[in-house]
Amino acid sequence: MIKVCRLGLLCRSPAPCLPRALSRSLTVERTNCVSVTMDPEFAGSVAVVKMQKPPVNSLCSNHLLELQKTFTDLENNENVRAVIITSGLPGVFCAGLDFMNLYERTFNEIYAFWNILQDTYIKMYSSPLINIAAINGHCIAGACGFTSAADYRIFAEGSKIGMNEVIFGVPVPHIISQMIEDLVGFRETDKLQQLGTVMTSSEALQLGFVDEVVPMEEVLPAAKKHVATWLEIPDVARAMNKGWMRKNRIESFIARKETDSRFYASLLSSTQIKAMMKRHMESLKDKTK
Repeated sequence: MIKVCRLGLLCRSPAPCLPRALSRSLTVERTNCVSVTMDPEFAGSVAVVKMQKPPVNSLCSNHLLELQKTFTDLENNENVRAVIITSGLPGVFCAGLDFMNLYERTFNEIYAFWNILQDTYIKMYSSPLINIAAINGHCIAGACGFTSAADYRIFAEGSKIGMNEVIFGVPVPHIISQMIEDLVGFRETDKLQQLGTVMTSSEALQLGFVDEVVPMEEVLPAAKKHVATWLEIPDVARAMNKGWMRKNRIESFIARKETDSRFYASLLSSTQIKAMMKRHMESLKDKTK
């Protein structure tokens, strides 16, 4: 099989180019945050990628780097045509960025992390593989970058989804904002971001934020059903169409990556935002008592 990625039909994110000092400053919080299984129903052509970083799949540098490597390895596998990304943790797809961890970080550490975060979104969005998001639980903030980068989104009934970064005093990352605007339009994206709205499954479906809502136990089976439909289409033509449709967005994401990394590093390391983050984290702790 001719792999589309080798033909250069999709724009590629450049490899992360961080100064060694910045790379060393990032502590690797966890390992084995991602598992990959080849679904036997599809003779090894479909990979099920499960995020499995307890308790809520919050995103740290190591988790993101594992996801990047996973997608790269699957793209380089001649047999793989599709990815289903889901969670291995009951009831939660992903809770977004690990703000508890970012709160203690310096400008340089946050700068390095934000580069990795953007590279991960770009990697998923630009992948020539079929990418189905099986959202089997709550999907909050930065996690919406994974789902909006996918080709099709299946959401668990009764779960919640949305971009609530604003409650931390943090604007929604540009990449996520642009991908979601392509899904639901400017006006709805504008309202969602300003209000930090977290939607129910039915609200998300009505808005077009997700493509389908099914009971929790049917999320993965439904994803496999849709993968089978997508696999009927020849890879080269499908991926060329995908690449042409996403080309301008990808080039825009890459062009402003440096600017965005410096902006968020300055913002998240500022005294004012750290104070807001601290107050919110303390309120969360109080609710769990």
